[in-house]
Amino acid sequence: MGNSRITSPTAVQPPAMQAIQTNDPRCAQAVISHRWSGSAVQTPVEATHECTAEIRDAHVRKALSEMGSSDVDTLARRLKGRGDESTTTTTLASDLPATSTSTAAGDTTQTSTAKPSDDVEDDINDANDFVDQILEEVQTSETIQSKISPASLGTLQYNGFVLSNALLYGVNSVYRSDNCTFRFGDSSFDVLVHLGARDLALESDWKRTWLFIPFGGKLSAKVEDVSISMDINVDNNGTPSLRKLKVARLSDIRITRATGASVLFNWALRSILNWAVNANKGRIIQLVETDGAMAINEAMKDLGTKLTSLNEFRKR
Repeated sequence: MGNSRITSPTAVQPPAMQAIQTNDPRCAQAVISHRWSGSAVQTPVEATHECTAEIRDAHVRKALSEMGSSDVDTLARRLKGRGDESTTTTTLASDLPATSTSTAAGDTTQTSTAKPSDDVEDDINDANDFVDQILEEVQTSETIQSKISPASLGTLQYNGFVLSNALLYGVNSVYRSDNCTFRFGDSSFDVLVHLGARDLALESDWKRTWLFIPFGGKLSAKVEDVSISMDINVDNNGTPSLRKLKVARLSDIRITRATGASVLFNWALRSILNWAVNANKGRIIQLVETDGAMAINEAMKDLGTKLTSLNEFRKR
């Protein structure tokens, strides 16, 4: 494979490249994917539609047998984390034929050309470190803290209740909840991350009028569970940018403290305030997404070239 360059589906290529390019769309995509950081490689669109089940596996095995182990490992590594092509990664690793080496006695010894998955694990570890480095900056930067801790929700209303001076705490308590995965393109790649938040909580004043009598007090509430998906794109110059930060799930918000009613009616007040707070979950989600995105972007900007784990990942 070396420095081979795919320019069109009909371009003259070595036998191995022809087999991959013209007879199996998964491998065509693999060839495209593994060159994410180098020279431009154009997608052979027509070629990806010429594969049939009868010839696919034979051509794939033949093509891979003609490639060096480092090229094969590169293809497998670059497909790691692409959900729609995860079976391709398995095929590349398991279907690769072993090479035979002759001994003086005439016997042959089978030697596997597939490399261990250490490089894949290194990539995942580096991506994890890259994200953790950003999140640590979010949690420790005084500049970022001053903007999001706490974050202002303003005034919330529901069914006659007015929640004023509402503040959301814990946007800076985000953490990585799983290993990162990847999505590779021709000239960039994306690091896909699942996040949680440990200490997401809300405080506000509340008031409501019953029978022309005003009531009011203070409340505290806690979010038990939140799941956030994040997508960071890294271009071929190594510059990261936030592509998406979205709340995938926000549990019901539970009132932990409420003042303004007698002990006799405190349980009823909490139940009613629960309805009022949860009716405004959309506003809370929106604030987590906007202020969270601002914090991530600010952290990446502040870190700049200090993102050492990302640099290590790009070297491979």
